[in-house]
Amino acid sequence: MKTFIYFLIVAFSLHVSLFAAEKIQFDVSKYDMLFSKISDKRVGIEENQIRKVGNPFVMVVQSINEDGGSSTVIVPEIIYNLYAIVDKKAKINDAWYKLGDAIHEFKIKKIRTSSVLLAGTSGDKELFIRKNDANNFKFSAK
Repeated sequence: MKTFIYFLIVAFSLHVSLFAAEKIQFDVSKYDMLFSKISDKRVGIEENQIRKVGNPFVMVVQSINEDGGSSTVIVPEIIYNLYAIVDKKAKINDAWYKLGDAIHEFKIKKIRTSSVLLAGTSGDKELFIRKNDANNFKFSAK
């Protein structure tokens, strides 16, 4: 009886190991197929085509000339920095402005205690006073 039980245990173990080996072989072949698909050389655009792509952060404006032709004007984006607010006046980019003053395409809509709201044709922009100097970072590693 003992030999019969040992025989059953050995047969069952052999059956399980063969089934597992087939399953592992199936899984490996599936992954081999996936890896062969992604290992093919992918072709993108050429370097000279990449150089032709313009700067996406520059505003391009189409204008119509007096003779009826159109021309393209590149307008660089102006960065506005708010440095101070004193007595309902705001210092923006080295100049002082009051409520209603125009700054390029924007007009000062509101002056708050720590921010200024600019209204323009492209939308509203809110400027905040910078509390810390952005160039004065201190890093430490422990």
